[in-house]
Amino acid sequence: MKKIYVKPEELWVLEGDKENEEITLITCHPIINPTQRLIIKGKRIL
Repeated sequence: MKKIYVKPEELWVLEGDKENEEITLITCHPIINPTQRLIIKGKRIL
């Protein structure tokens, strides 16, 4: 799992890894006057 902060217009974080199944959680940061997005990505483990 990895966590990164990005600006709302940065869409590269949605690009997947071609070899692994991933899930992406996107939320606003900070809660009051959000100027960034908190991205949490996880990889499926079999």
